Amino acid sequence: GIERQLKREKDFRRFAGQKVRVALFAPWQGEKNRVGSLGEVTSDSLGLVDENGESLKIPRELIARVNLYWDGYEEG
Repeated sequence: GIERQLKREKDFRRFAGQKVRVALFAPWQGEKNRVGSLGEVTSDSLGLVDENGESLKIPRELIARVNLYWDGYEEG
């Protein structure tokens, strides 16, 4: 689906560079949800380039769920 949940390693590889929403179990750096482009995923962390262009490495143990993120239809 449009906002499919990414669970398996092959899902993360397939959708590398795509926009995702990361839901966390608890706030991390002041936020409980992050949106950005999916980067490198390792056994320890998930790479994310946020909407400000900042590269983040979110610890895997803090991640509750990762879903593809859909902004809606473009106007025009």
